[in-house]
Amino acid sequence: SWPLWWLGFPPLTDDAKCHVAWHAQFSLQFLAGDWYPRWLSGMNAGLGSPAFFYYPPLASWLTAILSFFASDNDVWRVVGFSASVALVAAGCTMYAWLQTSVSRRWAVIGAALYCVTPYRSTTDIYLRGAFGEHWAFVWLPLVFWATQSLVSSSELRPASTGRQRLRAWCALSLWFSLLLLTHPPTGVIVAPVVVVFAVLTSSTRCWRSALLSSTALGFAAMLTAFYLLPALKMEDLVWRDEMRVGEFSYQTAFLTLDKAVGGLRLQAISLITILVVAACCFFAARTVKNAVSADENAPQFQVLWKRIRVWFALAVFAAFMTTPFSAPLYALILPLQRIQFPYRWLVVVSFALSPLVAATLELCTMLRAQSRNEYSMRKKWSLRIAAAAASLMVLSWIPLQAFYIRKAYPQFLPNADFARYVQWYVENGAEMPEHRSRDAQTLKTDASALYRSLGLQSRGYNFAEIVRGQGSVRVVERSPRRIELEISSLDAQNLSVRVRQFNFGAWRAVSNSNVLPISSSVPDGLVLIEVPANTSRVTLEMPLTNSEKWGKNLSLAAMIMWMMLLCSTWIRRRKP
Repeated sequence: SWPLWWLGFPPLTDDAKCHVAWHAQFSLQFLAGDWYPRWLSGMNAGLGSPAFFYYPPLASWLTAILSFFASDNDVWRVVGFSASVALVAAGCTMYAWLQTSVSRRWAVIGAALYCVTPYRSTTDIYLRGAFGEHWAFVWLPLVFWATQSLVSSSELRPASTGRQRLRAWCALSLWFSLLLLTHPPTGVIVAPVVVVFAVLTSSTRCWRSALLSSTALGFAAMLTAFYLLPALKMEDLVWRDEMRVGEFSYQTAFLTLDKAVGGLRLQAISLITILVVAACCFFAARTVKNAVSADENAPQFQVLWKRIRVWFALAVFAAFMTTPFSAPLYALILPLQRIQFPYRWLVVVSFALSPLVAATLELCTMLRAQSRNEYSMRKKWSLRIAAAAASLMVLSWIPLQAFYIRKAYPQFLPNADFARYVQWYVENGAEMPEHRSRDAQTLKTDASALYRSLGLQSRGYNFAEIVRGQGSVRVVERSPRRIELEISSLDAQNLSVRVRQFNFGAWRAVSNSNVLPISSSVPDGLVLIEVPANTSRVTLEMPLTNSEKWGKNLSLAAMIMWMMLLCSTWIRRRKP
């Protein structure tokens, strides 16, 4: 994480410039009192953006808060500081979970592997610049820790475990809601894995484990309804379908070794190395299991062996979902297509490696401490070869990461033209066309020409102007979701006023309690208001939509219910 601390978020990555531009405007509005900036008015050179109607806000909230502790106001340094905090926090949460079932030294090794797996550290940070997915790794250990506690408490019958079960249920719903607010595609991937993990690790009453985990995940969706409901309901107002066709289709993102475009070859190699380490651990654990007689198989030994099998099976299944062989499942199960890139299943593969390695090391330690059986020479060399192969794969990740760190920063590979482009991109708050509103999709030409003609840097810039009729217009008040216009007409004719904000379905123009018609200017897709004659004041506002109101109320009700359930676990019952 040293480059993130000292050099900032890597500029020469796929999505870095987009996330940094979003954070610059999101943080500006958040610190100005807009606690949830859905409409970013300063994006696209002042034309606005509906990005955070759809993009999850939690990572941006945390980054805006962490900006108080940054040493300077450089937005690249602030986002890099946030990414480094996420990397360290992910290791801490993984250690906190692993040390509940294995010794601390093996928990440290598992947490370290969690931080340095190629997809988690190299691909997400220094190749793709996937800021949201990078933060999602923080919550995954907490999600499975709560699931493990939920399964353990559901297998016990005393009345006191009812409170433990309810606390674990509340914890699972809370951590999974934070995961959804950080990166929904990861939540879509992890949700079935959580239920399967609960079922496979439960020794009795599998139906109860499946029911409890499923209801907790459903309740987490209710907690995040203030974000999910508007994002799903208002999806037709932007060209989100363009993110699932062409080069963004899931069919083009399967991992094969013959693909070298977009880092897919790196991800395929990373998948192979992780699977080799996982296979070596499974082979070593099976060798240790066969070396112990039946009377020496303690309950804890059996629990660890069972979890090793579960995590290895989940890793193999997740690896299968990244290959073209899983294409029929994507065609059959439509929600899988919403994760956009099948290689995102590497999140599960990378995550499963840490508990698998830690449990294997703990199993070997228990055998050494408890068993008096002598290893045969063949088994000794088998374990040594497995350990050497796994160590070799892990050591290969270090030069791989160093190579991509060098490619991710212009300090190591100077490119003046690209550096100027990235700086221009962030200063203008530029976006890809698919992030703009639907009516602005005719503007798929050069973005710099678009911003020069319509944006804040255009010559003779007027935020609002009359395009039909005679008169003048003046901006009296301007905020991200509210614009006050004062209009003076020179004749008794209707006027057409163009406001330099992208037209979005939530905009509404009001004058004297009368709603005025709004359309999109052609071809730029800006707000065009039809103003009747003798109108002196017009308010262009973006009030809360019905989906925002319903989502907010549903989340509030779910939070109250969650707090009541959690508080009920601390109330002591009177003894009979």
